[in-house]
Amino acid sequence: MLRAFKEMEACFDERELGLASLKIGLKLDQEGEDPEKALSFADKALKALDQDGKPSILVAMALQLMGSVNYSLKRFNDSLGYLNRANKLLGREEALGNLKKALEIKEITLEKDCKELGVAYRDLAEAYASVLNFKEALPFGLKALEIHRKELGNNSVEVAHDRRILGVIYTGMEEHEKALEQNELSQKILKNWGLSSELLRSEIDAANMQIALGKYDEAINTLKGIVQQTDKDSENR
Repeated sequence: MLRAFKEMEACFDERELGLASLKIGLKLDQEGEDPEKALSFADKALKALDQDGKPSILVAMALQLMGSVNYSLKRFNDSLGYLNRANKLLGREEALGNLKKALEIKEITLEKDCKELGVAYRDLAEAYASVLNFKEALPFGLKALEIHRKELGNNSVEVAHDRRILGVIYTGMEEHEKALEQNELSQKILKNWGLSSELLRSEIDAANMQIALGKYDEAINTLKGIVQQTDKDSENR
């Protein structure tokens, strides 16, 4: 396997080498004779397979291998860290899979542009955003906004929630101008409906976006306004 891997390095791409590294690392870890060499292959596998930040079974396997090898080397803190990351990744992957299946069922059973289907799109967008997969999140967020604008109008609370999620997604994609635009539109709706607690969270998001854009004076003014609306002992303050 080691000889084959050396020959592969000359002509295979990084992902394919990552898969091969994972297989060799698992074999070396199983034999238990050379944990340092197993660690080298585990590290190669993780770096090759975890480049795009997408949750996957292969990345979870690489993390579990890192945990196992570090345990063999008596690096217990490192081992626990990798194993915890693997467990979280597997849990998020399962949750995303369930949400996608639920959306597929709703697409078949619900009316094409109903409010509930829009909420399902937004839930999936939020789930992808929570695992920092913003590119996957964006089309679902935009679809939710499209449905709710058509069915409920531009001033509905659902549209405000959609725009808040889109603000988070655009921030993650470092498109801060678009993020701030969505945030401002969301705030306008929340003010109209008098939803003060949600408005405060939206204003805090806006301050972070202003900081990212280098608009520090605007951010300070936004934060000062938030402070004036909060109680002395509140978390928001």
